[in-house]
Amino acid sequence: MTEISVARPARPLHRHLAGATPLAIALAYGGGGWLQFLHAREGGIERNEPGLVAHWLRDGTLALPLVLLAVAVAGRAVGGGAAALER
Repeated sequence: MTEISVARPARPLHRHLAGATPLAIALAYGGGGWLQFLHAREGGIERNEPGLVAHWLRDGTLALPLVLLAVAVAGRAVGGGAAALER
């Protein structure tokens, strides 16, 4: 008997980016907020430092593209591994 393997087409990266966006936003801004909390807790003061909310939003926004890419690549890697386990 011959086995026929039907491979699913790979999801394009923009689909992974769309699915990864909510997690990436939570990680980027949550991590930025945590870092700002630790910075304020230890008493770190910088010259011309913006306010707490502006500093948090700036740092989270700067981190967002890299975090989004990391979450999308990780989701794609895990998705490929899950597809291999289904066989």
